[in-house]
Order: sequence, then C-alpha cells, then structure tokens
Amino acid sequence: MSTDAFEQALNLARSEMESLKRKRDELEEEVIGINERIAKLTETEASLSRLCGEKPTLPRMELSFVGVGPALAVREVVKSSNVALTPMEVRDRIVAGGFDVAQHNNPMASIHTALKRLASTPEVSETLKDGKKAYRWNRIPRRAALSASTLDVDRGKL
Repeated sequence: MSTDAFEQALNLARSEMESLKRKRDELEEEVIGINERIAKLTETEASLSRLCGEKPTLPRMELSFVGVGPALAVREVVKSSNVALTPMEVRDRIVAGGFDVAQHNNPMASIHTALKRLASTPEVSETLKDGKKAYRWNRIPRRAALSASTLDVDRGKL
C-alpha cells in the first residue's frame, strides 16, 4: 500500500469516526430530551391528579441506564440530583439504574473522567462534601450554557 493510499484510508477512517461520534452525541441528546419530557409529563399528571383529589396513576420515572454509556449515565445522575454527589454516590445511582459496571475494566475511572469533563463545563460545579470532591448540576438556562461554551471554544479554552 502506498503512502498516499494509506493516508487516504486513515483520513477516511477518521472522518467516519467523527461522523459516528456526532451521531452518538445527537442520539444521547435525544435520549436526554425524551427522558426530560417523560419526567415532566409524569410530574404534570401527578400534580393534576393531586389538584383533582385523586391519586396519580402513572409511576414516577426512574432513571434507566441499561445500554447507556458511562458519560451519559453520569451526566443524567448529576443532573437529576438536588444535592452534590461524590463519585461513589454517582456509581451507586447508575448501578441502581441498571448500568452494568461489570462491562468496564475500571468503572470508577470512567466515572471520574466523566465527572471531570462535566465540571469543565458551565453546567456542573465541583465542590467538597465531607472532605471529598462532589459534583452538582448548576441549573443554568441551556441557552446561557451554550453561549458560555461557545465563548470558551472561541477563546481556545476547550
């Protein structure tokens, strides 16, 4: 195989990988959106039922991480929590949601990596909880988070 042919094959493989990563990111965003919509609809039904003096008929949505990658599972756990979580608490919650840690050689490394990446965004803050690092969702408007991320990219910070 000539150098040119090899470089073309390598560039094609890289291009395909980037395309697949974009598709994965789009699908993960879609999953997040659907989970949020289900949670909001379930909560709305529960609120309306209480106003009518009835018991809610729909079960509260539990987070499910079956077949989901560690980064998305970690993100959803942190986002759904009202308190800062340590990496061990995040692990316990994703396991409770059906995430199969046995499929990962070092699941805590994956969790720590995902948490550190999240903490580098405007959406998540790193804090201390009982002297240990913990992570909390900042509850900022999505448009503001996107603007801050765009500014960081434009300034070469990311």
